[in-house]
Amino acid sequence: MLRILPILLALTVAAVPAVGALLGDLGEPSISGALIGAKYTTKSLVQPFELSKSAWLDRIGVGVASAVDPNRAGFRVSLTENLAAGLPGTTLASWSVSPQSGATFAYVYIDFQPILVVTGRTYGLLVDPGDDLMSGSVAFSRATFGRAWATSDGWITSFALPHPVCIRVYGTVVPEGASLSTLLAALMGLSRTALRKKFFNLRKTKTLYFDFLAPFLQ
Repeated sequence: MLRILPILLALTVAAVPAVGALLGDLGEPSISGALIGAKYTTKSLVQPFELSKSAWLDRIGVGVASAVDPNRAGFRVSLTENLAAGLPGTTLASWSVSPQSGATFAYVYIDFQPILVVTGRTYGLLVDPGDDLMSGSVAFSRATFGRAWATSDGWITSFALPHPVCIRVYGTVVPEGASLSTLLAALMGLSRTALRKKFFNLRKTKTLYFDFLAPFLQ
C-alpha cells in the first residue's frame, strides 16, 4: 500500500489541467503604477492575496511596464507564502519576465508546474527589478482592498502603497470532502486492478513455462 501512495499522488497532480481557471483578478491596469528600481524609493514590492479554497496554481499575471533595461534583465517575480506585517515571507518559486509593451502597462503571464496554495494562508507576488540597472513600473489597480507593500531597504522595513497592484492568479481548486474521497477511491481501485492483472499475467507465464518444460523433465 505504501508503494502505491506516491503513484496516487502523482496521478492526482497529473490530473490537474495545464492552465486552470481564473481564481483571482485585480483588473486591467488603469492607474499609473509604482516605479521600482535602484534609483527609486520603492526598490521592491509585494501584492498579498488569499484564496477562498485550496488550489493548484499554474499561471500568474502581473501588470507591468519597463522604463530602463539596458541588459534586458526584466522583472523578477516570486510567489511567496506566510506573508505578514507587509513582509514577503518564504519564496516558493521565482521567474524572470520581460514586458513586451515597452512603457505601456500590460499583463505578462507566467505558466509553471502546479503549486499548491492552501486556503487560510496569505501569499504574495513579489516583484523586483532583474538587476541594478533595470527600472520599471508595476500597474496599480482600482480595487479598494488589499493594498500592496513596498520596501526601500531590502525588506528590513516596509510601507504600504496607496493601491493594490494588478495581478491575476489561475489554477484548479482542490476537490473537497466526498469529491476527494471518490477520486482517491477510484485511483486505488485502478491500482488494485493493475496489480491483479500483472499478477495474473505472471502466473500465466509461469504455467506456460512449466508446461513447455514438462516433457523434457520426465
